[in-house]
Amino acid sequence: MNAGREAQLKFDKPLKKNYMQACGFIICYLALLTGIAACDPAKETPDPNNILTSGTAEIYLTPAEGNVNTFVKITGTGFGNNRKDVTVKFNNVPALVKEVADKTILTVVPVTATTGKVSVTINDYTVYSAGNFTVLTKNISAFTGTWVRKADFLGINRSGVSAFANATTGFVTLGGAGDFVYKDTWQYQPARDIWDVQSAFPGIPRFSAVSFTIDKKAYVVTGFAYFKPGKINDFWEFDTETFVWTKKADFPGTERKVAVAFTINNKGYVTTGYTDYFAPELKDMWEYDPVADKWQQKADIPFVSRKGAAGFSMGGKGYVGMGTHINNDGSEDGLNDFWEYEPATDKWARKADFPEYITLVSTSFVLDQSGYLINGDKECWQYNPAANKWTEKKPLPIKSGGLASFVIQNKAYVLEPYIGHLYQFEP
Repeated sequence: MNAGREAQLKFDKPLKKNYMQACGFIICYLALLTGIAACDPAKETPDPNNILTSGTAEIYLTPAEGNVNTFVKITGTGFGNNRKDVTVKFNNVPALVKEVADKTILTVVPVTATTGKVSVTINDYTVYSAGNFTVLTKNISAFTGTWVRKADFLGINRSGVSAFANATTGFVTLGGAGDFVYKDTWQYQPARDIWDVQSAFPGIPRFSAVSFTIDKKAYVVTGFAYFKPGKINDFWEFDTETFVWTKKADFPGTERKVAVAFTINNKGYVTTGYTDYFAPELKDMWEYDPVADKWQQKADIPFVSRKGAAGFSMGGKGYVGMGTHINNDGSEDGLNDFWEYEPATDKWARKADFPEYITLVSTSFVLDQSGYLINGDKECWQYNPAANKWTEKKPLPIKSGGLASFVIQNKAYVLEPYIGHLYQFEP
């Protein structure tokens, strides 16, 4: 029997009793039903907007197959608009519910899902997909890109570091582990595959700061420190040839961590991030001019605020996307929207969404006018701005959520600073 109609009563033949007997039977039957309904609060009049009672018998899936973390649209009726009331399962494995409307649900294929029916449950009513959802397996061997293990990082293991490079060497500084934060600065020389310690950061030790480079200078700003003496808005320049740190004009925006920063036409930009746990993320954007040593506020980002986003620049434009948004109830949503910034007009344009559900952008960088990001599941993705397209590349050999990266001579160097592994990537 169809799941959507199991609760319906059905009489297949007319009653064969005389008129009075039939009437008596019906009256008794109705009285019995009335008594049961009165005694059982759970049998109240069904909500006409609820699933099943509104007639939904099956749900339909678009697409009907995909990899884990693929977005799937479920079509039906009577879903309501509160995603907390909705449970979706892929072959009995609970799935994330991203969005709910009366006739559609946007969900994500769970990491442990297997091929089978998809179910939707609302207030103890359950319906099933007309057919199976087929969970596909990625053919990683077909992905391009080469990863090579290099010399391990020699500093204390940590996360939340800042990384940058000049034409020949890379640098890693700051970061933290547990209740400790660090200010040492390390230089990596790819020609010799060695690490050397350089001048320590002179400001407040911190982690989850951001950095950008202009010519041979690197700039470090924002971040978080335990037991900080007031607001962290100090801003520092590092000469990558002399290894000298110089204090510059303080950052005038709200203090923040896990923001994004990038460089366009010899000016630095800082945006997104958040101030503290359970605090809303920030939407302001700031431009730094190193010649004038001044900050100027630009237009706020027009999209959802976020933390831990991807941010990079190429071709005279900036790119920001993905990351995590904190909801009013304290829950968090992974985002997959992606935006392009035009500095000449101070405007943003939406570009191709990231094709999978993502909660963590571990690091991002640019090689040969293409953007790259690595997520918390070690997947590596390339964004081609000319084609406005995302393509998956060979994954990073290790899984980590706290990566840092820098680029030297069109090769990316990705550091897992918590265990010290360094990998070189060529697309």
